[in-house]
Amino acid sequence: MQSSSIEARLRRALARKRAVGRAGAEAAVGTPIEWAGDDPDREGLKGTPGSVVRAYEEFFAGYAEDPVALLATTFEKTAACDQMIVLRDIRLESHCALKPS
Repeated sequence: MQSSSIEARLRRALARKRAVGRAGAEAAVGTPIEWAGDDPDREGLKGTPGSVVRAYEEFFAGYAEDPVALLATTFEKTAACDQMIVLRDIRLESHCALKPS
């Protein structure tokens, strides 16, 4: 994928985020809680919409990062090394869109 198309996708995503706003996102989380018959404003659930929105901010924080800049990282001090470099314990999560068959 070209850098310009990535930048365009990032701009569209940020515009959608601004259009909805944090209050809109929290209200959207409260909707299924209400639909299930509970009160999102009751004491035990009062902070749930905010917690869910913060979790989504963390899950999708990478959308605000420039992948070209991240992938430009190199290992310059490896000239004397003849071993493979292994990076372990990398956290990986997938949030793929599910498409019904």
